Amino acid sequence: ALQRLPKKQRHQINVDFITTHPDRDTPSVIRVWLNHFDTSFIGLTGTIEQIRQTEAATGIPLSFAEHTSGPGASYAVVHAGYILVYTQDNLAHVEFPAEISPSQEAQDLRTLLRHGWQHT
Repeated sequence: ALQRLPKKQRHQINVDFITTHPDRDTPSVIRVWLNHFDTSFIGLTGTIEQIRQTEAATGIPLSFAEHTSGPGASYAVVHAGYILVYTQDNLAHVEFPAEISPSQEAQDLRTLLRHGWQHT
């Protein structure tokens, strides 16, 4: 979605990624992963308790590890499949579900940048 915006607008947007698995996602692991998308993206981590508090404060369903069994068993971290968009008032007024297209995200971001969030 960001690549669909003019450079001037992209520079007005901060992207923050918060890990849901701090034992695995160290700051350096997060940095390498985020660099695949954009080097300006910010990676955040903390204790599992801090992450749970953040999830609860934002209303995001709590993430959890799902264990599997069998040869080469592993687990997957299950987490929310959407993006919260915060505006300059530090409130998340917009939620992008996983199913939204990048072109629709870009359009919504353009609207927010042009008009901001208007309280009614």
